[in-house]
Amino acid sequence: MVGRALSESAKLRKKRSASDDRMAGALEAYRCEQAKPIGKKRGVRKIAIQHGVSYSTLNRLSRGGVSQSTFNATKRKLSNAEEQVVVDWILQGADHGFPPTSKGVQKATNEILESKNGAGYEPVGVNWVDPFVERHQDKLQTHWSKPLDTRLVLDPSIQL
Repeated sequence: MVGRALSESAKLRKKRSASDDRMAGALEAYRCEQAKPIGKKRGVRKIAIQHGVSYSTLNRLSRGGVSQSTFNATKRKLSNAEEQVVVDWILQGADHGFPPTSKGVQKATNEILESKNGAGYEPVGVNWVDPFVERHQDKLQTHWSKPLDTRLVLDPSIQL
């Protein structure tokens, strides 16, 4: 959003995404290099230097390793599709004039987890909603609502 500073975690997420993109490009370049017929091929180290990525990470990924971002995504309670369902539900409620509270988002998320995992699911905690909103800050934002009475006091031209 224009005019709004990014949080530190949003900056780190953006930096991680750029790093992942560079690493994906380097990995693709290495695989193309290996697909060449026998002859002079560039090695992992030269490709890593060219793309500005870590040699050891590129070497590990080229041998079938998993990136840190991919591994961390497996630890999340909701999949990307399930998180999108929650985001759509929040936006739909806000469009109708009834945006959910943090407790409402937490309850809806726990219902999704319960339907997915059964009675033995691990519910999301009280503090889960804030990082969720920050992860989806391109679509969601928080607002403090003002009571209607305050508006009436501030604007005497409003007639009841």
